Amino acid sequence: MDKVDALVIYAQRLDAQAGYWLAWAVSKNKDVLCLLPEGSKLDTALEHLLTDQVASKKLHLERYQAKDVLEKVANFLETFGQENLAELYNIKYTLRLSRKINEYLDWKSVVTKIDKATWLRQNIQGLMEADKDWQGYLSTKFKISK
Repeated sequence: MDKVDALVIYAQRLDAQAGYWLAWAVSKNKDVLCLLPEGSKLDTALEHLLTDQVASKKLHLERYQAKDVLEKVANFLETFGQENLAELYNIKYTLRLSRKINEYLDWKSVVTKIDKATWLRQNIQGLMEADKDWQGYLSTKFKISK
């Protein structure tokens, strides 16, 4: 579960199991979408979490009706593709390079005073931002087909 980026809780009410997962996710600084039916009474523990300065940043409460629940989930998931969210660099990637490329990266690291991994990440992010096909893919990634 440590590899989970976010948690969606879809329930008629917040039971013990949902409460456990919600508390776990908040304690691990994960985003949580808590979907409760329109008009349902809010649990007092959930009310408290929504007023907590730290937890309220990660806990997203949405009231749903049967017709709009998928749209609410898609909107929540769509936020994970946005630039303004903190991104974790937790995927290790092995890359085989020539000596010439490695020498260039060593030189660039000294000149820019940025370590090689950070310099590579920044340049790849620049390529992603400029790639119109990638941007088109992101804009439709979580669209719901009706």
